[in-house]
Amino acid sequence: MKVLLLHPEDGLPGSDLRGQYDLIVDFARAPLSTYERWSQQAGCRVISLFDFADGFEDVYRIRDLLRLGMGYIVDEWGVDWWDVLSLLIEPDLLKTLMMERLAKELTDCKLSSSRNDGWVGGLHALTGGELKVLGSLAVFQRIRHYHEVLGQLNVRQISQVIEDKFDGQHRFRRRIAKRRRSSRTPVVLLPSAYINVSRTAAGYASLLPDQKFLLVYSRSSGKLRNTPANVEMVSFDRYCTAMNDNGFNSLHKRWTILRSHLVSIASEFRLTNAAGVFSRIPSLLRWGIALRNGWNLVFDSENVVACLSADDTNPHTRIPIILAKHRGIPTVACHHGALDYRMALKKNHADSYLVKDAMEREYLSRMCRLSPRTMIEGNARYIENAKIGQSSVEPCLTYFSEPYQTDGWRVDEVYRDLLPRLWKLSQSCGLKLVLKLHPFESRKAHTRYLRRHLRDHINEVTIVSGTVPVELWQRTHIALTVESTIALDCAARGIPVFFCAWLGTPHSGYIDQFAKFGVGEVLQSADDLDDVRNFLVSHKRARRGPQRREIDRETLRNILYGRKLAVAAG
Repeated sequence: MKVLLLHPEDGLPGSDLRGQYDLIVDFARAPLSTYERWSQQAGCRVISLFDFADGFEDVYRIRDLLRLGMGYIVDEWGVDWWDVLSLLIEPDLLKTLMMERLAKELTDCKLSSSRNDGWVGGLHALTGGELKVLGSLAVFQRIRHYHEVLGQLNVRQISQVIEDKFDGQHRFRRRIAKRRRSSRTPVVLLPSAYINVSRTAAGYASLLPDQKFLLVYSRSSGKLRNTPANVEMVSFDRYCTAMNDNGFNSLHKRWTILRSHLVSIASEFRLTNAAGVFSRIPSLLRWGIALRNGWNLVFDSENVVACLSADDTNPHTRIPIILAKHRGIPTVACHHGALDYRMALKKNHADSYLVKDAMEREYLSRMCRLSPRTMIEGNARYIENAKIGQSSVEPCLTYFSEPYQTDGWRVDEVYRDLLPRLWKLSQSCGLKLVLKLHPFESRKAHTRYLRRHLRDHINEVTIVSGTVPVELWQRTHIALTVESTIALDCAARGIPVFFCAWLGTPHSGYIDQFAKFGVGEVLQSADDLDDVRNFLVSHKRARRGPQRREIDRETLRNILYGRKLAVAAG
C-alpha cells in the first residue's frame, strides 16, 4: 500500500494524484468536507492522524507517563523542572499515542511524506519499509505557510511573537524597564501572562476591596486596560536580572540522565525523543530558570502574603505558585476557563483550588480525580441576566470563535466549511451574522477568511474583538461556539447556545460535560446546523446551565490568609 503523509503546514500536492496513493494521512485536522474533497481529487481515502485519538483515556496515559519523570530535576526552590516543562510537551505526547496507533495500520507500506521531520522519521522507524520525501514541495509550501501566518497577525500580536521568540528571558526588556519602588504593604500576588488570566484574577481581587493585590504580568498580552482600585499592575520585566549559568549546568546534567531513563522505559518516550521533542527541553529549562529568578525577586522585593494564580499550567504562572508554596506562603489556584482537563495530568501545588460551579467541581472530581477537600466553590462575580432584544440595533446570530490552530486544525478549511453554513443559518433566522473573536485571534485573519469563503456577503458580517460589549449581549438571539467558556455566559443570560461538537478537542470531554449540566445543545455534525432553526421553534426556553454564585468574601479572605476551612468541599 502506498501512503502519503501530509505535514500540517502543507496542502494536498498537485492537482491530479489519482493512482499515486492508496491512502493519505493528514497530520493536522480538517472538516469532513475537506477530506471528501481531497479524496475525490486524489482518488483514494484521506484520513486524519486525530482519528486515532482515544478520548480521555489518552489523558490518563499521559498522566502515567509524566509521573515516571517526577523527582529527578528538583532545584533548591522546590521546583521540579520535569513537573513544569513536561506540560509544554503534553500535546506532543498525545501525538505520540496517535502515531503509535497509526503505525500499527501502516505495516508493509511504501511511505511518502510532504516533508521530512522527526515525526516522519519516528513513524518510519516503527513501520519499516520505504520512505520518499517530497522535499521541493515542502520548501514552497513552507514559504507560503509562513507568509500567510504573518499576514494574519496584527501589530500587537506580531510584537508579542517577537518578545516570546527573541526575548523569552527578558534580557532586553529588563534593561529598559523602570525599577519599581517596593512597598512593605502586604499584597496578594496575582501572576499573569494572558488577558483572560488577568481578568479572572482581578475579578476575585475585586471582592476584597480592603486587601491590596499586585498583578504582575510577564507578557504584554497579560496587561489589563483597567483594574479594580485595590489592584496595582506592574510588569514582570522590572524584576528580571541577568542569569547565571551555574544553576543551569547542574540541572541540565540531571536532565540528560532523566532523558536516558525515560527513553529506556517507555516506547512513547522513545518516539518523542526520535521526533526531536526532547531536544527542546534545554532551551525551555534555561527560559524557565530565568522566569524562576524573576519571580523569586518579586517575592524578595514585595511583602507577598498570598499567591492566587488563575492558570497553574503555564510556567509563567505555575512557577510562582511553587515558589510561594516553598516559602510557606498560602497558595490559591483556579482556571480562567470553564474546565481544565490538564488537572488530570499535573500535580496540584495550591493549598486551595477555586471552582466556579457544580459542573467544574464534578468534572475535576470524576474526570481529573482532584481531591474534593481541596476545592472551594465560588465564582469571581455574578453574571447578570440581560433581556434579549433590548437593543434598538438589529438582532444577531453570534459565533464565538476559538484558536483552532492550537488543537491542530487547518483553520482555513474550518472556515471554508463553516462560514457559508453560518451565513445560511443567520439568513433563515432573520439575524445578522457576527463573529466574536477569541483574544488569541486577529480581525485581519478573519477578514481574509470572509474574503475567501463568503466574498459576496463580506460587508454584511460584523467582526467583534476584545471583551464582549454589553450591546452584543443584548443583540444576540442565537449563539454558537465549539467548547468555549462563553457558553456559560450565554446560558446564564438565557441565550440559546449550540456547540459545534465536530470541531471539539478529541480528549477533553468538555462538550459532554457542558451537555450533562444543561449548558446549550450539541450539534454532532456541520449538517446539524440546518436544524437549529427548527430546534428553536420547538423549544421555547433556553437551557440555563449550572448556577453560579460569587464566592463568599469571608471564605476567600480565609483561604488567602491560609486559614483552614471546616468544610472545604461543601
